[in-house]
Amino acid sequence: MSAHATVNLLTLLGFGGYFSIYFFLGQRFKRKVNSLFAKHHGDLIEGAVEEMQASLNREFPQLLFSPGRTANVAFRGQQIFLVYGPIGRFGLGKNPWIVTKCVYAIAPVDRSDWMKRNSDAFTLAYSGTSANVYWAKLSAFSE
Repeated sequence: MSAHATVNLLTLLGFGGYFSIYFFLGQRFKRKVNSLFAKHHGDLIEGAVEEMQASLNREFPQLLFSPGRTANVAFRGQQIFLVYGPIGRFGLGKNPWIVTKCVYAIAPVDRSDWMKRNSDAFTLAYSGTSANVYWAKLSAFSE
């Protein structure tokens, strides 16, 4: 086998390993999301979440919070509104619009101190006047 063929084979194996790991982690994330949202699905909160999202969309015109799956989770003595859905934002260059699907929490501003104290579960993403958006860390919600 020539050196060129060996390099091509190693490159192919490297890419195959990378995509296998990427696929495995993606499937693991989806299983965690499905488990959390199936257990805590909240039809009753969808209207409240959509109202908060509309308020955030008015406050942050460079972002678009879209509806997704919602859950009302009891977490350390508080009810938390979680959303698994897309957030769009303006990008640069060839991608003028970037969409990221993620798990985030929407909380009233008056709950920000509690959210900060629970930094193992939440990281502030966007701070608004009526509500804040926090990235939710799924590992904190594992049972």
